[in-house]
Amino acid sequence: MRYYQYEKYPIELVVSENIDKHFDSHNHVGHYVSAVVIQGEVTVYQEGREWVCHGGDIFIIPPYVVHSVCQGRDVRLLSMCMETAFIEETDLETAEGIVRAALEDAVEQEILGEVQKEKLLASVREVFHIRNKSGKEMDAGIKILADKITSHPEYELSVETMAAESFVSKYYLIRKFKRNVGMTPHR
Repeated sequence: MRYYQYEKYPIELVVSENIDKHFDSHNHVGHYVSAVVIQGEVTVYQEGREWVCHGGDIFIIPPYVVHSVCQGRDVRLLSMCMETAFIEETDLETAEGIVRAALEDAVEQEILGEVQKEKLLASVREVFHIRNKSGKEMDAGIKILADKITSHPEYELSVETMAAESFVSKYYLIRKFKRNVGMTPHR
């Protein structure tokens, strides 16, 4: 896997190729992911559904959505990760301009081609559509806790410690966390 991060853009590109990998169930709290299958076949599992994406297909994973992805060795997958704060705090027109500039840089660096650039650029509208229709408000305390877990993965926080800091029982915390985030704090 190759990662391309931009200092001036809130976007990261990930090229995944020549790996035979099943990414277990997980979620991304810090970003929206738009992925285009360049070659091969990718199986995506999301919220109890399964679908297969072929070359040219695109799929989007919003933050906090539990999913897994399975790709074979013959697959070439290009993922664009856009920071959640960028999507939540930017209007569509501005976001499209920023993403266009980042993707044009990527084309110049030969990270992707024009077809992939256009597909990923078009996905920005869908990301904003998903953001606008989700309407799910996360509990403020759980959001703070989830942000703490993801922003400091090097710290090992026990469920007991998290529950004590939140002034609730560990069993209540686990249920509330899973209801809000889609996974238990252990995961």
